[in-house]
Amino acid sequence: MHRLFGVLVSLLLLGCVDGLQSRHPVVASPETLTTDDFVDAAAAIVQSMSGSPALNLEPPAKVQLGAVTNGTRLDIDTETLLARATVYLFKSGRVVQWDSLSEPNVKPDLLLRGRIYEVQGSGNKIRIKGCYLRLTLVELSTGAYIWSEERKVKKRVKAEVEG
Repeated sequence: MHRLFGVLVSLLLLGCVDGLQSRHPVVASPETLTTDDFVDAAAAIVQSMSGSPALNLEPPAKVQLGAVTNGTRLDIDTETLLARATVYLFKSGRVVQWDSLSEPNVKPDLLLRGRIYEVQGSGNKIRIKGCYLRLTLVELSTGAYIWSEERKVKKRVKAEVEG
């Protein structure tokens, strides 16, 4: 009887019982994060940035995509991360992407760069507790940071479809 109760509790906790849907993120270790998980976090940050007064420029500011420094042990394609995450920003029309190859005599107004880092737990075992992504917008003429935001990167969860 105890064994059956244990199995039922396990199934409920895992959301595997037929008819139940988990709408909460799956608890996953940071080591299982993928580039897509980082893209989701970056897209949320960029969407927040696109509403920032820092981008109230006429004509729209020319933005150069800088590097995203990966300070974790995870293999993240940071170039793809930034390129995919900024699609919304450029579609907003508030900025234009600057390309040094097509416009060699024009200088960008802003630089978007980022940093990925991990927070580790303490104790006998070194374990990653979480990964964070910070994006920063720098005004190149002054070097001033005009906008910055940070998010904890969470595991992407696909919605379950009732059958």
